[in-house]
Amino acid sequence: MSLLKRFKDNHVYIELNHAARILQMSGMSTSIPVAPDGSVTVSFALAKACGLRKQPDADCYSVYVSKLSSACRVRFMLCWEALELEVEDDIVVWAESVGLDETVRRMRSLAKFIELS
Repeated sequence: MSLLKRFKDNHVYIELNHAARILQMSGMSTSIPVAPDGSVTVSFALAKACGLRKQPDADCYSVYVSKLSSACRVRFMLCWEALELEVEDDIVVWAESVGLDETVRRMRSLAKFIELS
């Protein structure tokens, strides 16, 4: 099965759009999962969109994977993989370098591409 088909079959585009909406509404933090001003990291937004219930102690991929239920974990991992393939870089480093607007734009563009593929 192609990776793109797997992304589409698992509805990754829904979570990517939701994460983009969370970032756009909250703003993007570059330091902690949820900053005092309510802004969130791209990692937290992805995990929240995939079903994260509690705020983690650290903003780390492995922490999010351990905090998510098995069904949510798979979606989170697929979203992470899709976004990293799209930007060809670590998504946290990439998001911090390009900023909020470009991060949201690329996430939505990727979601649309997956949905229409």
